[in-house]
Amino acid sequence: MLISSCATTITKTVRQPEAQTEGSDGKLPTLFQTNPPPLTRFKNGKNLKLVSMMEGGACNSRQQGAKGAFLVYADSGHIERIKRDKGPEIFRDFQTDIQTFALQALRVSVEKTNIADNPFALDVRQSENQVIKQLLSGFRDAITPAINSFEAGNGLIIDVQPFLPSMIFLLEECDANVNEISH
Repeated sequence: MLISSCATTITKTVRQPEAQTEGSDGKLPTLFQTNPPPLTRFKNGKNLKLVSMMEGGACNSRQQGAKGAFLVYADSGHIERIKRDKGPEIFRDFQTDIQTFALQALRVSVEKTNIADNPFALDVRQSENQVIKQLLSGFRDAITPAINSFEAGNGLIIDVQPFLPSMIFLLEECDANVNEISH
């Protein structure tokens, strides 16, 4: 499930997925079948479960940008308590809030990341690792205050992580339509 748009030139993926072969049902496996995301994540001593995946992207110029999937983790005990106390409808609002601050964090991290190859890197892999490290650090720095505020206001412990195998860096042309997150 690599993400691309019609008007976008893709020039570099974070990691090339392994060659896909037909499964027993005759269908090609998706990226998530060949490289599944972690179903749980630990945060502050809590075991959070994968509850949602979003796709999105952002440009830092007309040329550079990044897009891919984002994993949303939450405390299942808190989910059940909130469903009982406030009803399941509240989760639509939560989803909108999470999408909004995840996209903002992606925009901030992409703006702070030089996605172009580093001419001083020893090899392509080192250059790629530097870009990944910059993007992840920028994303974490940008999203942490929003997550903390969300948790304080809603009583739901969450985490949002980019799914690295799905990330695509755009080097030559970044379509403005990439500035969105979909569920």
